[in-house]
Amino acid sequence: MVKLNIIGNVGSVKLYQAEGKPSVLNFDVASNRRVGGKEQTDWVACKVWYERAEKLAGHLTTFHFPRFRSCRFCPAACQGRR
Repeated sequence: MVKLNIIGNVGSVKLYQAEGKPSVLNFDVASNRRVGGKEQTDWVACKVWYERAEKLAGHLTTFHFPRFRSCRFCPAACQGRR
């Protein structure tokens, strides 16, 4: 497991809720960097599940600048998912 700090601007925010299924919040975070004098944007696709998804959805808006600490990322479990 890898711990990440993600700092950037929020892109799209979508909360999915279906009866009998866990809530899922999908959102993207954009981070700008300079490479060779040119600015590039890196996008990170994020998912939050269950009660955390519902709570966080009310706080995230497009172009919001959140800071997430202690995010857990498990590459093996996420391969091929988007």
